[in-house]
Amino acid sequence: DLKELIAIVNRAPLEELPARVEKLLDVDSVLAALAVDAVTVNLDSYRGYGHNYFIYRRVSDGRFQFIPWDGNLSFGGFNFEHDSAGLQALPNDWTAENYRSDWKRPLASRLFAVPEYKARYEQMIEQLLSIDADPYVLVSRMTELRDLIRPWVEKEEGVLYPIASFEA
Repeated sequence: DLKELIAIVNRAPLEELPARVEKLLDVDSVLAALAVDAVTVNLDSYRGYGHNYFIYRRVSDGRFQFIPWDGNLSFGGFNFEHDSAGLQALPNDWTAENYRSDWKRPLASRLFAVPEYKARYEQMIEQLLSIDADPYVLVSRMTELRDLIRPWVEKEEGVLYPIASFEA
């Protein structure tokens, strides 16, 4: 259960962590979400404020899956007091623990401490940067999606930002 997963993440000896955690957690779902957050500079997430995610227990195999949500402040929209140069300089494995030592992110820090997981994470980032985040492909897809949802955005009531911000 979730309490057991938390105990394993927090207390299992590092050499035992993979064998124990993989029984309860889809590790790749965590690594993939963290990689996307790194590439999109999403600090309004588990990496930063420690929120905007769910841990869901799949019925198919009983393992927990990491599901991120609310990425609207990606691409530096929430900058954690970093300027543009500071955001660009963040290491791939940055978490709020690097910002404040009392803001623990044990799921990330413990997984990053396992060389196999760290290597898989770095491979995911490389794939995102070389294939999935190709600026020409990405901007084209973003434009397509923007155009798709524009009519609903224009009709939305009680918005936080004007339509000009959507178009920017």
